[in-house]
Amino acid sequence: MEKIWLIVDYLILPAAVFLLNPTSFWNFIVPWDEGQYSAAVNELMRGKTLYKDVWILYPPLQIYPLYFVFKIFGPTLLNQRIYFDVLGGIGRVLGYFTARSLLRNRFFVIFASVLLLSNYELSKIRVAPGLIAIIMLFKFLENKNYYWLFSSGLLLGSLFVFSQETSLSGMISAVAALTIFSVNKKIWRKELLRYLIVISAGFIIVPALFTLYFYFAGALKEFFDVMIKYPVYVTSGYTGLAFPVPPIFTYSYSFKDLFFLLTDNISLFYIPVGIYLMTFIYLCVSWIQRKTSVEKIKIFSFLIFGVFLFRSALGRSDLHHLLYSISPAIFIAVFFIEKVFLRIKECFNEKHFKFVTKVETIFMICLLTTSVFYLSYVFNLANFFKETRLVTVLKDKSFGSEEDVSVLNLVRGGGLKTGNAQARHFEKVISYMTYSIDYNEPVFIIPQQAIYYFLADRINPTKYCMSIFAITHQMREEVINDLKKYSVKKIVYELDQEIDGISGEEYSPELSRYIFENYGLEKQVDNTLFLRSLSIDEKNNPLKPLVSLFLIRGNALEREGPLYVELYNDEVKKLQGLLQEFPENTNYHNYMGVLYAIGKDFNRARNEWLECIKIDPNCNVAITNLKNLEQTAR
Repeated sequence: MEKIWLIVDYLILPAAVFLLNPTSFWNFIVPWDEGQYSAAVNELMRGKTLYKDVWILYPPLQIYPLYFVFKIFGPTLLNQRIYFDVLGGIGRVLGYFTARSLLRNRFFVIFASVLLLSNYELSKIRVAPGLIAIIMLFKFLENKNYYWLFSSGLLLGSLFVFSQETSLSGMISAVAALTIFSVNKKIWRKELLRYLIVISAGFIIVPALFTLYFYFAGALKEFFDVMIKYPVYVTSGYTGLAFPVPPIFTYSYSFKDLFFLLTDNISLFYIPVGIYLMTFIYLCVSWIQRKTSVEKIKIFSFLIFGVFLFRSALGRSDLHHLLYSISPAIFIAVFFIEKVFLRIKECFNEKHFKFVTKVETIFMICLLTTSVFYLSYVFNLANFFKETRLVTVLKDKSFGSEEDVSVLNLVRGGGLKTGNAQARHFEKVISYMTYSIDYNEPVFIIPQQAIYYFLADRINPTKYCMSIFAITHQMREEVINDLKKYSVKKIVYELDQEIDGISGEEYSPELSRYIFENYGLEKQVDNTLFLRSLSIDEKNNPLKPLVSLFLIRGNALEREGPLYVELYNDEVKKLQGLLQEFPENTNYHNYMGVLYAIGKDFNRARNEWLECIKIDPNCNVAITNLKNLEQTAR
């Protein structure tokens, strides 16, 4: 019987967790999240060097494995999606083994695993190995075998070139746990020093190998910049959240909207903070009473790991990024739920058990049951059987419902299915890119549709696979210099995209201004613009900025971005001056009318077009614009 349970615990359940891993994006291709990886790898496949020629925020072990997947199985979106979902399945399996090590009862191990399986954002591969490194540390604390301590350091070091924030959070957690573990010994300083030397020896091996590689590749400085600056940017919150207080008194909400708003803030921020705070108080009380044990050091390790990981997630722009780092809080919560149930079981086994205590116990069970249902709601357990699972993806290449989806008919799609509208849009954009842009001709894509580089297999003239990665003024000036250096003739410009709630154009104002001044419209495909470089004569045309910006966007001022307003006011003043100098020029009157219409000053727009018709009764452009204005007014 024991052998059967071993097979169940270490083979059947992990396999089930792996195959039931929920997949991401539900028949939708995310051009920035998925595109940044495929675009970076596409440049590497053309012979460029990571970080030196291709700058991406993420460490090398997130990039090079995908490079080898493309080399072996072919560069397609389907292979990339399966690769990342397989990694997600491995992350869930590591989460399962974390639960096996931390929890005593098989029921609670399965319960914790089901929670992790209820939402694809939980227990990601970037976080799960950090939990395993802590489990290895537990093995050392239990039997003092230095192999486990060295292995823990080796895994944390490998994580440093995969997910810096997870690695650093794990290392801080390990040092804190080792300090608590050794502090009661007579020569605790020497003991602690020995522990730190062993774990550090394991930690430095893999980063040292990558340091040597990038040194010989001539990209050492750039490698260090990414490895050091990224966690600094994130933890300092360069696109971070303010303290998440829901604005319930600022706006009017329906009851349903208010309920979900409060649920998001409570479940994603306040509950994890509460769990960590109560755990810290519990441990402090225990240690004041000198009740130190390996079990409490384990929980302390999870606490420190979770707090630092949670802090790094606060540096992101979206409250739901906290889901990526919330798994330590889940394990701590399930650990204490299990602990309470085991205590209750022990109490019921006692012969002399007072009636009042029984009532209190029943009340506690009801409270815990309520908590379980709440966790189930928060972590999408109600939709557990509706999630698309990895086993489905491997079977029929589908990532969600079959309704309103079709195969992406592109060579590098690989048979991946996506929404009909997105599939047709991608096909039209990539068809025009491959037709109008030569294979070795550089093309720049703004602000974040990086996936076009991969699908069309075209060269990025800058080292930033997404223009939004140029987050400083100096970086954006570097992009502009690259556009000049390589004489980039074509730009693919995606309209109406926001980054962290800011329009893509406002996010990079220097870059947007340069493009508006030097490129004009060649073709529009849905909301994707193909811009071409302007000749010297076209640049000197006083109407050029108007044509290349306002006639392209049409509704630019509706966004009320300061860059648009500034450019708009400049154009109004410029045309007013031209009309004073050339009052009989119908082109100037017509474009003045267009400007007024964009600014919602319809009376002035009407007057300008009437003036055009007065000067030239056959001015068809003004007649058409006036007719459109009257139809809009109705």
